[in-house]
Amino acid sequence: LAGSIYEHKFVVDAMLRGLYPHTPPADMPCHDFIVMNNDGRMYITQVRSTASMQARSPKESSKRFKVSAKVHAKQTVLSDSVVNVMSVYIIPFDTWYHIPAKLIKSAGVNLMPHIIGSKGKWEKYKGAWEVFDQKL
Repeated sequence: LAGSIYEHKFVVDAMLRGLYPHTPPADMPCHDFIVMNNDGRMYITQVRSTASMQARSPKESSKRFKVSAKVHAKQTVLSDSVVNVMSVYIIPFDTWYHIPAKLIKSAGVNLMPHIIGSKGKWEKYKGAWEVFDQKL
């Protein structure tokens, strides 16, 4: 149920930014939407959400949101799939990340929206709706 709620939130937030998300006619194993921008460019998009923070150590600064980046029954990393963008919604921070899938070579990504000025690998994609205007 929660996944469906945040997929609907993705649709609303994307449309408010002039994007056109379309659902595939079947429940696809590796993507949730095909997003079209104003130029007609299409992006195969996987949407994920999380509310749980994990810690690598007892220190507060080590806490992060870890999100799986595997598809096809968790056998394939996104960079090896047809997906163009992984969009992740961090529920407690009402924050989206839009990461080009070709850059994700690992089984998951660590996101830290709670650390202002974080130099984390994926932090530059926080709120990066402009990814849907780039040639990926």
